[in-house]
Formats: sequence, structure tokens, C-alpha cells
Amino acid sequence: MSVHGDTEVVTWSKHALGKERWWVRSPLAAQWSRARRSRRCGEAGSGGGLSEAPTTSVGRLLMENRFFVPTHQRDYRWDQDRVKKLLDDITEAMDRNDRFYFVGLMVFMHSADGRLRVLDGQQRLATTIILLSAIRAWFAVSEGGSTTVTSIQSDFIGRSEYGSTVMSPKLSLNLNNDQRFQKYVVNGSPLTEVRKERAALNKNAPNFDLLDAIEYIHARIEKIASELGSTENTKDYLIKLILFIKDSVIAVRLTVPNEANAFRVFETLNDRGLDLSAADLLKNYLFGLAYDISPQLLQANRTPLVTANT
Repeated sequence: MSVHGDTEVVTWSKHALGKERWWVRSPLAAQWSRARRSRRCGEAGSGGGLSEAPTTSVGRLLMENRFFVPTHQRDYRWDQDRVKKLLDDITEAMDRNDRFYFVGLMVFMHSADGRLRVLDGQQRLATTIILLSAIRAWFAVSEGGSTTVTSIQSDFIGRSEYGSTVMSPKLSLNLNNDQRFQKYVVNGSPLTEVRKERAALNKNAPNFDLLDAIEYIHARIEKIASELGSTENTKDYLIKLILFIKDSVIAVRLTVPNEANAFRVFETLNDRGLDLSAADLLKNYLFGLAYDISPQLLQANRTPLVTANT
């Protein structure tokens, strides 16, 4: 078993994966247990209690759902060190033949259009999709229009529904990031355009980290191909990596009925990938309330609001 580097070991919790029983030692176990007990006692708070929190692979999450990051949530903010850490952890776990790699808790909320609103986990979901997009790009160059390219695209990145020519992405990011994410990750625009745009940005720009992650992960896949030497060796390795993400990169999925419940979860668990300050938590909660009242008004005023609170 491998556990994401930012996950602190606190207590034992037991989950079912298929027909097997396995153990995860994670910081969310005690809080999850208390939440389940509170729900049974009718103490979960207004708006209903937390849903069950099953374990699932990140690949299965992407295959079976579509996600969006609310407009009011912060931008993609994983720097290159965090991206490298996640990729190192996943590939090292796979190379050791670990049965699974645990990335921690992801928190979602159902929406009217059937997608899941991402309340915690956007950095890990987006980085995983960027990785799969880079693998797709390698296969597109080495094998042309192969079934592997089509499968990666439709299973993990985005696809057109029957009878439609419009791409339906597996993940949509916030207002600042989504246009670049769709262009460079979902639709796979040339990497030369990514480099050119990133070079023109300062490090505090909303899209700098996103573009930097895209460029770094593509370079990482090219380095793997160079080290393995042959196209066949690279193909076998990348297929193995896809399958490891699909079946063995494990998360705990927690679905909450509203953002007020999520705020209570974040107060104790905080964000697994990038710690939130008290101001971040309060800001996200207030923005969530404002979004429910008037999404258009929130979008129109988001930039000055975020600037005033950061």
C-alpha cells in the first residue's frame, strides 16, 4: 500500500474494494466515523447528513462521472514540485507492484445537471487528467488514430454524446482556468502554444501553474519514452500506467448535500492537496452562498472580491 505524501497517518479505517477487504490508515477515518454516527443519531445538521464514503479508483471516478469546479473556487494552484510529487508517488507505487496508491479524500456535491460539483480534489483530478492527456498525446504521435487514443479520450478526458458534435469534458475548471484547460488538455492543442502562452505570464497569473503543469507533464512522458528506448517498451509502460490509474489509484469519495456541510468537513479535514487557510474556508463558504443566490452577479464581481481577499 502507498499513501499520498501529504496524508498524515492517524488511525485505522476499513473499506471494501471489490470482494477484498483492505485497510487504509488515514486522517479522515475518525472524522468519517463520527459523521456516520452523527447521521444515525440525527445530528448531522441542517440540509441532511453526509452520504456514504466509498473507496473507488480515480480512474473509475472519471469513467463514471462528469465534474465541475464552481466559479467561486480558487484556481489550479499546484506548482511543479507538487505535480512532480504526485507523479513520482504514482509511478513508484506502480513500479513496486503495490496493490494500490491512496490519494486521500475527495468531496463532491450533486448538481441539477447530473455533474458532480468538486468541493475538494480539483488539484488531484485536474493533474490526473493532464497526465492522461499527455499519454494520449504520445500515443497520437506514435500510433496515429489508434484505439488507445480514442479510449483514453472517451474514458478519462471527454467525449461527444451520441448525435452531438460538442465535446462533453469529464472536468470543467473555474472561470479563470477552464478555457485553457479545455483547449490544451481536453482538446489537445499543440504544446508549442502552451509554451508560448506560459512564457508570457508572470508566476502570479491565474493560469501560470496550470500551463506549467501541462508543459512539465508532457516533458515527463517524453523523458519516460526516451529512457525506455523503444516505442514498444514505452507503449507497454504507459498502458500499465493507465491501468494503474484506472484500477489502483484509490480515493475516498464523500458526497455532501450542500456546501454548508462541506464547510464543516473542511474545518476538520482541510484540503488534502493544498492546505486552506481560515480565510479561504470562509471565503469559499460565503461565495457558495452567493452563487446559490445569483451566479451571474458573483461572476461579474468575482475578480475584485478575490483580489480583496487574497
